[in-house]
Amino acid sequence: MADALDRALRAALTERGVTTLIVPPPSVLESRAPRAPRDAEAVSALVHRRPPTRPPGKRDVHRAADLLNAGRRVAIVVGQDAAEAAGQVMEVAELLGAGIAKTPLARDVLPDDLPCLTGVAAPFGSAVAAALLRDCDTLLLVGAVDFDTGWYRTPARAGSSPSTRMPVAPGQASTGRLPPG
Repeated sequence: MADALDRALRAALTERGVTTLIVPPPSVLESRAPRAPRDAEAVSALVHRRPPTRPPGKRDVHRAADLLNAGRRVAIVVGQDAAEAAGQVMEVAELLGAGIAKTPLARDVLPDDLPCLTGVAAPFGSAVAAALLRDCDTLLLVGAVDFDTGWYRTPARAGSSPSTRMPVAPGQASTGRLPPG
């Protein structure tokens, strides 16, 4: 029973969808609650387990590259989930000539002395980061699950041309300019 539940949860996380597990009533009544592992490291591994990521299709990567390449003023917001992708973020910023802002929880993801880094993107963050986000026409969110878009005024909300927002989870896309798809 525990194995079936584990496989169902892994499938839901991997596919980012819904999984159904049908359990006949006698099995539920007869089953016992699983005992927690006694090893503290095992408990820690279960709690901090990251869901597996499914790489995007080639078509999705080309579409994302086309959107980024079309941007005239690209801004990148880096969140704490991008810690493992700091090198790729820098590569993309260099290729696109983009500025980078960090979320409040991602202060340690990139060093503060980078020339393209504008500071923290938050209501009480850097004025330079706020200007970067205000003036961009394409916004790339990398691991920025804690980025509050409520205070961010997009060009579409301001009455000018529509903007493009691209949330990306680390490890899901290759970097570099790609030819039109």
